[in-house]
Amino acid sequence: MTDESAPRARFSDYVELTKPRLSLLSVLTALVGYLAAKPPLDGVKLFLLVLGTSLAAAGVAALNQWMEHDTDARMKRTATRPIPAGKVPTGSAFVLGVLMCIASLFLLFAKVDRFAALFTLLTIFSYLGWYTPAKRFSRWSTEIGAIAGAFPPLIGWSAGEGKVTALGWILFGILAFWQIPHFMAIAWTYRRDYSAVDFPMLPVRDESGGKVAVWSLINTILLV
Repeated sequence: MTDESAPRARFSDYVELTKPRLSLLSVLTALVGYLAAKPPLDGVKLFLLVLGTSLAAAGVAALNQWMEHDTDARMKRTATRPIPAGKVPTGSAFVLGVLMCIASLFLLFAKVDRFAALFTLLTIFSYLGWYTPAKRFSRWSTEIGAIAGAFPPLIGWSAGEGKVTALGWILFGILAFWQIPHFMAIAWTYRRDYSAVDFPMLPVRDESGGKVAVWSLINTILLV
């Protein structure tokens, strides 16, 4: 029996499921990696790279929300997301996320570059298979997420050069170190929410905020 009172999923709900603003940042960093490699001008390849990374970022976002819909429902900042709000069924979110990830990998491997597809695969598995579960049991989940989130420039660099040289890895490091103080600030702001679902990240454990500040400063120095 269906619940007639449940709101029907709209197109905008599925768009929200893909976290378009966050996904756009992943696409932009992949684009930076591609342009930094200074490849020969190829408009078609550039378009396919943007499309492929967009599909991967959107698919990962949908699957991440599918995996965390139980904790999302218990946090004020995430309770209105499409799945916990009852706007999008969990099964639909899972199928959509998987199809977008598969389409991304196929497109990048067949039409862009095999190493770009490999780094996309690493992004998907590190984010969903390592970072997302780690949020429930590891103090280092933020750092793990920073590694997962730093792969997009390598996707772009591989697409532009067919391999990754030193500057590509430097871009990877810049993005990884930048994310630590950025996400520490976010986690500190919403530490009460994270504490409510027992996420053992540093801002939850460090009530005074001193360790959070020092760790953010250290990573800022490493970034510079």
